Amino acid sequence: MKKTLILSLLLAATLRLTAGTGDVDGDRQRTMADVESIAKYIMGEIPETFDLEAADVNGDTKVDAADIVVLLNKIINNEIALWQHPVGTGLPVVFISTPNGKAIPAKSEGWLENATIEIYRPDGTVDCSDAALSIRQRGNLTATLPKKPYALKLSKGAEVLGMNKHKRWCLLANWIDRTLLRNDVAFQIARQTALAWTPSGKFVEVMLNGKHVGNYYLCEQVKVNKKRVNITEMKKEDVTDETITGGYLLEVDVSYDETNKFKSATKKLPYMIQSPEEDVLQPAQLTYITNYINKMEQLLYADNWLSKRGYADMMDIGTFVDYWFVQELAMNSEIRYPKSVFLTKDRGGKLKAGPVWDFDYETFYKSKINKFNATNNDKNMEHLYFERLFQDRKFVEEVKSRWSVYKAGFDQIPAYIREMAAYIKASNEIDIKMWPKLSDYGIPATVNADQNMTFDEAIENMISLYTSKLAWMDQQIKGM
Repeated sequence: MKKTLILSLLLAATLRLTAGTGDVDGDRQRTMADVESIAKYIMGEIPETFDLEAADVNGDTKVDAADIVVLLNKIINNEIALWQHPVGTGLPVVFISTPNGKAIPAKSEGWLENATIEIYRPDGTVDCSDAALSIRQRGNLTATLPKKPYALKLSKGAEVLGMNKHKRWCLLANWIDRTLLRNDVAFQIARQTALAWTPSGKFVEVMLNGKHVGNYYLCEQVKVNKKRVNITEMKKEDVTDETITGGYLLEVDVSYDETNKFKSATKKLPYMIQSPEEDVLQPAQLTYITNYINKMEQLLYADNWLSKRGYADMMDIGTFVDYWFVQELAMNSEIRYPKSVFLTKDRGGKLKAGPVWDFDYETFYKSKINKFNATNNDKNMEHLYFERLFQDRKFVEEVKSRWSVYKAGFDQIPAYIREMAAYIKASNEIDIKMWPKLSDYGIPATVNADQNMTFDEAIENMISLYTSKLAWMDQQIKGM
């Protein structure tokens, strides 16, 4: 039996009945799913998600087959989108809701489960949704700042905004960065090299529990996966002479806050093991990778190291060259501590540098345009291995050779900066008004030296600094 619904849809001004939107299932668009929902309702089966008011598409105060006809015409005529961008910047929008509006916990407190996420493309079509999202804060310094970065864990892998399928994603806040572009631009520099993988990312607006919280960079997290860090994913039983050799994902970082970690014997560098993960890594595997790093350092820092170059049998020189290019062109300070330095050791392979990560703090900086940042032997700075590597003439020749190949790509970065700046400018202007300046939060504006600039000024400053560093490096490398 057909059900009818008397709808109070009289407009006060005109006393005229108003048609429903047709978005019966509440997904912000008109689709065949809405047609199916109306049909089920007419037949006496009320769908779990059903908006009766929206279902009266023709506005005749009842829901029947006539509404299906009108809705089908709207779909056929491409009247599909009901989308209204909540901010008006034209960027994709990420809606996140936590259970009962709970605060998102700190990294140390673990995951908040059963949150929901919906990601909408700029045209209002749904890109991705998950009703069982896990979320927590991420980062070290950035987690202490007012605009929090987040780690996301979907219930199952999904392609997000055209990026490769995976469960793990990051929302980077970029609050320290006046341009919001530093991470994205550094990743684009890395893509001009032969580094195996560089994270992809998209700028988005984030709505958290119904509130707009600003511009974020939704990007791939550094994880072992065939579409990300493509090395062997180790198992507990991988302890034979062959299987124990990899793959390992390592992070060198002075925070030294992971469970599985070691200090290298010669350089005392703080190595942390990101993969195998804590519940997989076996004592024999930890011993193997520790001994491998220590042996490599022993060969690199031996008195007669250049006569045999034994270290080169354990280190992939080309990846260290490419990694160095990115750190220098981005003028990154964190390589000197070091922080956020990722390395890999695959099964049967050498130690490789990369992927690159974390460029929002003290990068594209004026004082670094006329010097090499990663090779200065600063006091109290551990650095990585570059000061030593540049004493090897064969390493220098590899630098010169690869620079000549990549230079044309590096030349295109200023155009990329301008393109991305135009894309996010409207979002940036809203974001900067939402959050306090660095100085308002006790952080010197000298961190990136552009906090007191307008967005346009900061972009031109970034381009000028990059162009100057590129020209200086070109001259220096050709003269090596």
